Amino acid sequence: MALNRKIVTTELAPRLLAAYQTDRPAFWKMLDEEVLAQKIRFPLLESLGELLFESIPQAEHFTFCDQLIARETIGGNVLIGTILRLHLPDDMDFCFEKTKEYLIQGDVWYVCDIISERVPGRALLQDFDRAFALLQQDFIGHENGWIRRSPGVAGHLAVKWGLEAPYVERYLDWAVTLGNSKDDFIRTGIGWAVKTVARFHSDLVRRKKILDNPDIGNWMKRKIEIGLARPRDLKSKDAED
Repeated sequence: MALNRKIVTTELAPRLLAAYQTDRPAFWKMLDEEVLAQKIRFPLLESLGELLFESIPQAEHFTFCDQLIARETIGGNVLIGTILRLHLPDDMDFCFEKTKEYLIQGDVWYVCDIISERVPGRALLQDFDRAFALLQQDFIGHENGWIRRSPGVAGHLAVKWGLEAPYVERYLDWAVTLGNSKDDFIRTGIGWAVKTVARFHSDLVRRKKILDNPDIGNWMKRKIEIGLARPRDLKSKDAED
């Protein structure tokens, strides 16, 4: 049976939550078989994550996420990212620490991207100054490559979802300072972000004359050129594609 939002909220979630309260092994079996082993659209998984956040005792949220990451499933990362995202207003620093922990444990690109979009990416939209500082201080210079990739993934999401123009400019100015990086993790992450900036804020990129700057590496210039060639309007329906 194909899942839709109504089935998730009125049928699947109540059964899962009832099992969580009365039979924890049955809960995990149901979650594994009916959710994590299935191909479910990310928005539906996020809806389920929100219901789990509301219904599972808060003191058990992070233990629950620890068990999810150990299962090594794509859908589990969406649930983790959703739960951490909902904790951002209460303790952004701790959510960022858990993000780093899960990126190290997951050790693959899709874990990095799924969680980074939903946690530091959404944090940039909620409290740019704090999130940006954490990414600069604790992520970009980290010994783990996926953590170094994360600030670029986060920036991509935030810009695509309508980060305010002054914040976009601050992010871009910082990203440009990494324009000569030889690190593949930084290049793929930050490269993705600057391409998105170029797509949605072409006037800003042209005003900065980044393509004329001899101190910027060709890899970053290529990303910007790709973005400028595929402009998007933040107000268009496909802005979140």
